[in-house]
Amino acid sequence: MFLRTVNTDLKPTTNHMSAVDAYIARFPQDAIVLSTLRRTMLSEGLSETIKWGIPVFTSEGVNIAGIASFKSYIGIWFFNGAAIDDYMGVLVNAQEGKTVSQRQWRFQRGDVLPAKDLKKYIRMAVSVGASQTKRQPKAEIIIPAELMSMFAENKGSKTQFDKLPPSHQREYCNYISEAKKSETRVKRAEKVIGMLVNGVGLNDKYTRK
Repeated sequence: MFLRTVNTDLKPTTNHMSAVDAYIARFPQDAIVLSTLRRTMLSEGLSETIKWGIPVFTSEGVNIAGIASFKSYIGIWFFNGAAIDDYMGVLVNAQEGKTVSQRQWRFQRGDVLPAKDLKKYIRMAVSVGASQTKRQPKAEIIIPAELMSMFAENKGSKTQFDKLPPSHQREYCNYISEAKKSETRVKRAEKVIGMLVNGVGLNDKYTRK
């Protein structure tokens, strides 16, 4: 693959800068690629934060893409990648059978990023995210009875829950309500309370330490 570097002096200005810096610092072997991906996202007007333990870039509150270091590659995770015009044929479904819309663009160590094409993909992802947000009203978050009961027994847990973004609240609720047995839902609710108290995210275990 013949690639080119992204030349930009744009510096991150969000209050999540230190968290993203800390993530990149954990992977010195991938720091150049991760930093270049980050600068490119920011140059397209996206905001950065940390979600699910990785840097995620958003536009008007909509998740557009995430970047992460894996054992054998560095990847961009487009949340609505299936709707992007993948004219380069580079996007893959990393979780066949588990996700319909997400797609990854993978880079090997030593690759230099294709600046123009990368920006085109990001712009398409932003456009897709904006159009889907307009068409689809946000689903109501229904808190399972088991979790509501735990809130009453554990002071401050509901406050911690309310501080989470809606997407994280929905993940916790779905995790509990998807269990078929009542005793399983109760155990999951207890686990969620422990996570809230300790500030641990539901998907933190999926990120590489």
